[in-house]
Amino acid sequence: MAEYPSLAHLMVMSPHVVDIEVYHPPAVRRPSSVPLLLNVAWQKREKVERKKLPQLIRAVAQLKRDGIDVRLVLAGPPVDGGQELQALARNLGVEERVEFPGELSRDAKVSAMQHCELYVQVSEFEGFGVAIAEALACGAPVLVSPVGAVPEVVGDVGAYWDDRSGESLASAIIRSISAASGDVRLRGRERICTHFSPERRRRDIALAIARVVADCR
Repeated sequence: MAEYPSLAHLMVMSPHVVDIEVYHPPAVRRPSSVPLLLNVAWQKREKVERKKLPQLIRAVAQLKRDGIDVRLVLAGPPVDGGQELQALARNLGVEERVEFPGELSRDAKVSAMQHCELYVQVSEFEGFGVAIAEALACGAPVLVSPVGAVPEVVGDVGAYWDDRSGESLASAIIRSISAASGDVRLRGRERICTHFSPERRRRDIALAIARVVADCR
């Protein structure tokens, strides 16, 4: 069998990036009397469970029982799991607190991320976590699970929740909202601009090309 030389020395790891010109903080944040929680995801049945959307609705119900007002927006194409989520919200008596706007336009998604009090995505597993990075770029505080590549994306600028910790998701949401500040929003934006901007992708491509050219020489 013929042996081929290793090309490992030519490889460059370049992560997903976010268009920081599109995903950016608002000029002025609109204040809200009721904290807005946001999640953006395709509501396929298998993804609904992996992204723990039923648990998120149950957390809203728990907050209602505790006398705490929040509004949850579950955005994304309903596919084959949306109706089940809506039925769960009705059964738990929080249909007035959980909104299902369907798939948002890019501008509407950016606006929702800019003005939410907390972006919540506590999945069982994520790869990169594109929507999380987009939310951070918009200046949104985030509550995420320490799974997959999420900690590499979020670093220390977001709040984490692990369902094995013993802390309820409802408590984690209140903790995260209480900790959110202008500094948290700024640091999240700065992290995405520093590590996951289109400029990072351009540098990585230039490096890969330079390695190939040097190897050919």
